[in-house]
Amino acid sequence: MRVGDDVGKQSMGTTHSERINETDRISESRLGSQQQAHVLIPSARGASAVRRVLAALDTCTVPTGWTIRVIVIENGNTARLLHECDLACRHRLEILFQPVPGKAKALNFALDSIGDELCIFFDDDIEIAASAVSAYLDAAQRFGPGHFLGGPCTPLFETEPPRRLALYPFSVRGLCYGDVELVARRNHFLGSNWAAFASDLRRVGGFDARFGPGSGLVRVGEEWELQSRLLEAGVRDVYLPDASIRHRIRAEQTSLSWLLDRHYQMGLESGMRVLKERRSYLRQFLWRVRAFASVSSADEFGVQVARIAGFLRGGLHWLWLTGIKR
Repeated sequence: MRVGDDVGKQSMGTTHSERINETDRISESRLGSQQQAHVLIPSARGASAVRRVLAALDTCTVPTGWTIRVIVIENGNTARLLHECDLACRHRLEILFQPVPGKAKALNFALDSIGDELCIFFDDDIEIAASAVSAYLDAAQRFGPGHFLGGPCTPLFETEPPRRLALYPFSVRGLCYGDVELVARRNHFLGSNWAAFASDLRRVGGFDARFGPGSGLVRVGEEWELQSRLLEAGVRDVYLPDASIRHRIRAEQTSLSWLLDRHYQMGLESGMRVLKERRSYLRQFLWRVRAFASVSSADEFGVQVARIAGFLRGGLHWLWLTGIKR
C-alpha cells in the first residue's frame, strides 16, 4: 500500500501514536517496493549436504532492494527427514516435502508456490561464489523476463581427475564460456547453476517429468530440455561470468563404468528429445554413426557405442510413451 492510500483527512495536530503509525506505513511501503527472488535447492542427499549449500548462500552478497526466499525441496524420501533437522539460513528459509521421486517433479512442485519472480537453481553438492547471487539479481534487473541466466561451473574433484577428462560431460569436466558477459548465443547452462523467471518457465510448460533424476528410464537432461524450449519460445540466454560455482565430483563419477552409463543416459535423452521436437530422427542417427570415423581410442569407441544404444532406445521409449496417450 502506498503512503496516503485510503487515508482520510487529519487535523493539523499529530499525536505521538499517529507519528508511529505513519512510520509503520512508510516501512511497509519500502518493504513492498523490494524485489524478491527465490533460490530453489532440490535435495535427496540429506541434511549435511543442505547445510553446506545454505552456509555458502550465507556468504553471498545481496544488493540493496532485494529479498531472498530459499526453498529446499526434499525429494524422493518416504518420510520427512529435513523437517526434523536444525537448518538455518540468514534468508527466509522454507522446507518443502515432495515424496514422489523425480527432480523435475520436485521443481514443478516448488514453482506452484512462487509468483512470476526470478528463480535461481542450485544443487546441494556445490560451493557458491560470494558474487553469484548478486550477479543473478543484477542481471535480472537489467534484462528482466524473456531471459534466462547461467554461470560457469568448476569441478571440485574428491580424487584425481579422470583420465581422458574431455570424454566426460560438462557436469564433471566443468562449463565456462569465458570471462565476459554473453547475450543471445543460444547457450545452455548446467542445472546446478542457472536462473529464469517463473513466468517464462510456466509459459513453456515447466519441467518435463519424463527427464531427469528419479524419472525412471532417463536420469538426465531435465534442465537442458527445458532450456531448449525456452530458446525456441524466444527467451534469450545470458551468460554471467561472476555467477560461478564449484561442483563436487564424487569418486564414482570419475570411473569408466559411470562414464559409459552417463553417455548411455545422454543418448536416451537425445533420442527422446529429437522426436519430441519433431526433428529428423534418421538424420540425427546417421550423424551419430558418422562420428565413429573420428574415434581415436577404445574409451572413445565405448562412449560412442553407449550414446548410439541410448539414442535408439530413447526413440523407442518416446514412441511407447506417446503411443500410450493414443
